[in-house]
Amino acid sequence: MITQDGDKTTPNNVLVAKIDAVIKKIVTLGRKNNPLFKLYVTGYAQFFNDEDPFCNTVTFARSTNPDNDGEKHILMTTELRKDFNAMSRMLNVAIKKAVDQNSGSSIVRFIDFDVLIDGARFCEPGVIEPDQENPNAAFFHFPYGVKDDEGEPGIAYLYQVANRSASSLTWDPKQTLWVDYMNDFWSKVDEQGLNNAIGGGDANAQYNFWSDSMVIVPASSIPN
Repeated sequence: MITQDGDKTTPNNVLVAKIDAVIKKIVTLGRKNNPLFKLYVTGYAQFFNDEDPFCNTVTFARSTNPDNDGEKHILMTTELRKDFNAMSRMLNVAIKKAVDQNSGSSIVRFIDFDVLIDGARFCEPGVIEPDQENPNAAFFHFPYGVKDDEGEPGIAYLYQVANRSASSLTWDPKQTLWVDYMNDFWSKVDEQGLNNAIGGGDANAQYNFWSDSMVIVPASSIPN
């Protein structure tokens, strides 16, 4: 999805076009409200130090941290970390290519902050991962040991939607963008029904999809 034809050297043309379309839409709306509007598009940082071998025996699997569940899990080997970093770098190439198509007027500018976090990635030398308390880390670990509160009315309702719609949700690991999948999921959520569940029977209860849902999208709705 990130590279063209899987060659790992050229960004996917479709992805670049999607980013370009989003940039153009933002600029159009921004300039409509303020003729001095400028857009700064940030790149993604590489998440891992991919040289230090210590993480080769470490897993970030949620189910076995902080307590070992005795099961086999994917280890954060240097090879895997290099692959993850390569995806981040290629995604930046795609973003920058889209920005370059809009930067002639100096309205849009790409900001690469990856170089600013050297030494602050996961798996840095001397860090025993996963270290949620590492004060030098530029990223946050998922809160290990925390389970989804399926008993909370809003989450319970979303689980119902996910289970009911599992067979009809569009997901192709080679083509489906996460935002498209989430749009498909939310299109199946009845806002009044969700408000009714959260409000304890009050269908007029106000629920903001993005701010209230970012942390409670049911894990069962996420494809493996």
